[in-house]
Amino acid sequence: ISEDLGRIDVVVANAGYSVMAPFIKISEEMWRNQMDTNLFGVVWTLTAAIPFLKETRGRIGIMSSVAGKISFAHSAAYSASKFALIGLANSLYQELYKEGVSVTTIAPGMVESEIWQVDNHGKFDEERKANRGMHFVQKTDKAASEIC
Repeated sequence: ISEDLGRIDVVVANAGYSVMAPFIKISEEMWRNQMDTNLFGVVWTLTAAIPFLKETRGRIGIMSSVAGKISFAHSAAYSASKFALIGLANSLYQELYKEGVSVTTIAPGMVESEIWQVDNHGKFDEERKANRGMHFVQKTDKAASEIC
């Protein structure tokens, strides 16, 4: 991006899908895939971007979730990954603020997306339906407007 556009001013690190199952039924593979996507997807994005953001005194947005603050039954893996992102953001804020790089944690509630169509193994299924109360789901454009 830096080579093509000349600089990087903002990075929004957002990677995720949701393993939803009772804790005892979450396999090692599910745990690893959940963390590889939700946590390490963000970590590797930021690892690549931070040197460029230091040059521009840029901004980082880390997409976590309200599930990273308040857990619910059957969301141990997802919530743990999102709690980890909040810890990561807090640490990065302390490391980078003197260099002029801001760090913002974004923790929306349920937002209309395809996340419900991804199973516990990270496979997309367009026929899969949400298993939660959809009356709490916020429209994407409204969520984006409030986040920005």
